[in-house]
Amino acid sequence: MQKTLFRFVKQAVSIARKLTDAALMQISHPAGNGVAGWKHAVLHFLRLHMEATLEEVLDWAEEMERVRAALNLERGEFPGPSALCKSFDRAPMQIWRELLRLLSELLKQSGHAAIDATYFDRRQASTHYLTV
Repeated sequence: MQKTLFRFVKQAVSIARKLTDAALMQISHPAGNGVAGWKHAVLHFLRLHMEATLEEVLDWAEEMERVRAALNLERGEFPGPSALCKSFDRAPMQIWRELLRLLSELLKQSGHAAIDATYFDRRQASTHYLTV
């Protein structure tokens, strides 16, 4: 589990930094103080990957030495849960779509289809058009 989790973090860091270099990632505090936007994005993806709350991810990440090293953060330098929550709202949808697309290519495929961002179940419509 630990090697898989750290590999995920390294890949998320690489992708988030590439998007930051392309000037797409402006999700940290607008005044420019605090933690860089790519670090916020990695913490959000870690939260989604671990299916945890913001507080849990921040606690775990702060205690994981290799994750701290990948994020270039020391204990006590992590953003608070409220700052992380606000950064999620600040990011434009195109950022999350691109990060999700890139990260989905890195994960093992299970053969199951994904639900789109609208959260509508399209099963009924799909079966309707297949039977007509």
